[in-house]
This record gives sequence, structure tokens and C-alpha cells, in this order.
Amino acid sequence: MRNLVKNHWENIDFPHYERPIYPVQPPIPYGIFLGTESVIPKGGWRSTNVPVRDIYRDNSGKNFFEFEFNGTSAGFNIDIISMPSYPSNLKTDLHKTHRLSSKNGNDYRICFGDASKVSTLEKAQQWAGVWAEHTVALIENGIEFPN
Repeated sequence: MRNLVKNHWENIDFPHYERPIYPVQPPIPYGIFLGTESVIPKGGWRSTNVPVRDIYRDNSGKNFFEFEFNGTSAGFNIDIISMPSYPSNLKTDLHKTHRLSSKNGNDYRICFGDASKVSTLEKAQQWAGVWAEHTVALIENGIEFPN
């Protein structure tokens, strides 16, 4: 069970990592990422060679996923840091859930085939968002990923 805190802007429960940094920060809109601007140091640059973490809120607004985007010479690997739990009655082998073992010390990463297809952070976020929506469909309705 996720550790939830009450967001004081709305009567919605959010995971602890979505707690606002500043009182003026709005909650994450449905179906988009929190944004990576918070990981860029003041006066610095975001590098594709350094892991970037971001949070995705699904289209229903109920589920949150945290990803780590790792730039490689070929493109990006997308590690899954946190996500909703799979039901105990669901077969969750790596092939069915489109996951691979991570090479970066995390448990899993998204399997999408050729990393060169994911050449920018924006494309990596699109892939991660689509994977998250398919994962929600699998968890909530048993709808398997399309191949």
C-alpha cells in the first residue's frame, strides 16, 4: 500500500513523493509527467548522460509511476522506480508486462525493443506514458499489452 498524504489544493490523495515542494505548485494534471525542470540545478544543464527521474500520473488520475530515464550512446533506458502493484492473481512475467531487468541498480526497466527509437528525453517520456497506461489497463481490467 502506498503512503498517501492529503493534498491541500484538492480533496485527492497523492503518494508521498507528489507532496508539493512549494505552496503554489499545482498537482500533476492527469495523463502527463510532473516535469523534469526540478532536477536541473540552478545555473546548470540537464545532461542525457545523467539519470533524470520523473513522475507520471495516468489518465484516470488515480495511479502514479516514477521512472528514471538513463541516457545511453544508443538512446534511453527507462527504469521503473515505482508503480501500482500487480494483483496477486495476475501473471506478471517480464514478457507479458514488457519489462526487463535493469542494468542501473533498479529492479526493472521498460522493454520497448531498439533503444535508438528513443533518442530524446521527450520520446522516452512518451514511451513511458504509453507503457504506464497499458500497465493500468492490465492491472485494472486484465487487458494485455498489444504486441
